[in-house]
Amino acid sequence: MRPLLVTCLLCALVGCGGPGEGHAHDAAGRHVEARGAWQAELVDAAPAERARLHHNIAVSELRLGRLEQAEAAAAQAVEAGGERFEALLAFVRGNVAFERSKAMEHEATRPGGDPKAMEMALMLAEDAQARWQYAATRRATDWPEARRNVERALLRLKALRE
Repeated sequence: MRPLLVTCLLCALVGCGGPGEGHAHDAAGRHVEARGAWQAELVDAAPAERARLHHNIAVSELRLGRLEQAEAAAAQAVEAGGERFEALLAFVRGNVAFERSKAMEHEATRPGGDPKAMEMALMLAEDAQARWQYAATRRATDWPEARRNVERALLRLKALRE
């Protein structure tokens, strides 16, 4: 899971704002501290800044492997900032679907595992690919991480179908 999440350098999506405590922690790889700093900023944030802060929190949660929390923060970014944050939400949901696909494959291949889980693994991998494709095409600028994840999903789909 880590290589997938490490590629989530999403600040270019909508701009993460100026330098601050959260960004200093993030740049140093202290994602728990970065998340905490951005959560603290939310308390007194102007409405216009809330979407950016939720975006930053979503990125931190992804980097920490906390996919459900990342999804919730990305949804809050969309709620606060509108459609310019929809690509972020799609990207995060692609990560969630991809990881669930791997879990379903594991379930299907373990001794005594549920054979129907392989169908679910395939459906989740298709979902991840579609969400990452959407994310990659929703931005005005190139998003290499989203494109790379589309390629990962296509490789996963090929492997699951074989």
